[in-house]
Amino acid sequence: MSYNEEKQGKKKRKILWSILLLISICVFLFAAYQLISQYMTYRAAENEYESLAGIAYIKDGEAGNGANYQSPIDFAALAAINPDVIGWIVIDGTNIDYPIVQGSDNDAYLHKTFNGERNSSGTIFLDCRNAPDFSDSNSIVYGHKMKNGSMFAGLTEYKEQGFYEQHPVFTLYTPEAEYRCEVFAAYVTSGVSATYTLDFDGDEDFMEYIGNAVSRSLIQTGVTPAAMDKTITLSTCDYTYDNARMVVHARLVRENFVENN
Repeated sequence: MSYNEEKQGKKKRKILWSILLLISICVFLFAAYQLISQYMTYRAAENEYESLAGIAYIKDGEAGNGANYQSPIDFAALAAINPDVIGWIVIDGTNIDYPIVQGSDNDAYLHKTFNGERNSSGTIFLDCRNAPDFSDSNSIVYGHKMKNGSMFAGLTEYKEQGFYEQHPVFTLYTPEAEYRCEVFAAYVTSGVSATYTLDFDGDEDFMEYIGNAVSRSLIQTGVTPAAMDKTITLSTCDYTYDNARMVVHARLVRENFVENN
């Protein structure tokens, strides 16, 4: 190889390494941008829902109980921000402490926060086909499984018996009442399975649905709803297989009701 050929070869290798370095820098910057963008998206949603909690919760000691019960959630204040609000869900000891809305369809709040901001966190929402007062035999509530553990990501913990034993119930507040929600089953299912049934052909059909849920459950609860009970199904994404969903079923037990409702 001549001197000029060797020189040309070194020049080409230098150019190639420069191009590779530039590509690596671009990939790094793009990845950094994606991470920062995702963080900002998560942070924006967290800030919004933290602010809403500050607005929603009535000061300690003002809620009352028994005949003088008043919901600890200020639904009038929430409705002034978004009239689609129909509830508030709390699972103590987890990040799940959010308002529930109901849109005109099930896409309305997939990528929109309670305040109407575009955000991948979306809002916890009740199936548009359900009665807004949770009076159906099965009310289905959806929420995203966010990578930062927000929204309904915590539902996946119900795959473990130990977690269930520490969190056997959660609370649902509505403008009309407060419900103790007794978990009776939790499992992974397809997003198009019979789990998402809303209408039942009588008590026998409903009890068959309940029996199927209990038989599929990953946890043992000892709780089995009766035919006259109302239930709630919480649903979020799961990545066990394509189109998988994690669902948690609970029986609704009304503990308090708001006067004049």
